[in-house]
Amino acid sequence: CPKDAIEDNYHAPTHHIKRALWPKPVIDAARCVCCGVCIQACPAGCLGLDGVLKNGGHAIPVLVRPAQCLACSICEGNCPVGAIDMISGKTGKNK
Repeated sequence: CPKDAIEDNYHAPTHHIKRALWPKPVIDAARCVCCGVCIQACPAGCLGLDGVLKNGGHAIPVLVRPAQCLACSICEGNCPVGAIDMISGKTGKNK
């Protein structure tokens, strides 16, 4: 907002961040238990299974539609094992 009328939770003016720099979910394959909770929780439908079998023969979630990611961190907050971190940058990739 050019007039600094939009504030964050701490009542500080927010600043425009280019969408390419919004944080994206990065999934730690070693910690992921392949439950799919993050996929179901994502309001934008940007997470999906990668099709590559890992973690004892299960596919892990990946960011399949990065352009649709809202950087809302709902996937991170719903992960029961803390395997998702929101990382700023151009794309989220598996660790």
